[in-house]
Amino acid sequence: MVTVVEDARFEQEPIAVEILSRLDEVLREISFSVRMREPMPFEIMHWCYQQLKALADKILSVNIIPLDIEKAMDALERSNLKDAQKFLEKAKADLISIFQRRGWI
Repeated sequence: MVTVVEDARFEQEPIAVEILSRLDEVLREISFSVRMREPMPFEIMHWCYQQLKALADKILSVNIIPLDIEKAMDALERSNLKDAQKFLEKAKADLISIFQRRGWI
C-alpha cells in the first residue's frame, strides 16, 4: 500500500526537477558572461530576470522562501553578475538540500 506521504513526494518531484533545471539555465547564462568578462546583452539579462521571477513564484508555491533568488535578481538589476552567480549557486545548493530532505529528489 502506498501512503499519502509517498504520493505527495511523487507529485512534487517534477516541480523540484523543473525548478532546478530552470535555475541551471539561468546560472549557465550568467556564468558564461562572468567567464567571458563581457557585459551581458540586455535581452539575455531581461530573460534571466524574468526566469528568476517565475522561479521565485514557483519556489514560493512549494512553501520555500527564495531569498537568494531575490538577492540574485537585485544583483542582476545592478548588472553585478558575479554576485548574481554567487547567490544562484547558493540557492541551488540550498534547494537541492531542501528537496532531498523532503524526499522530492
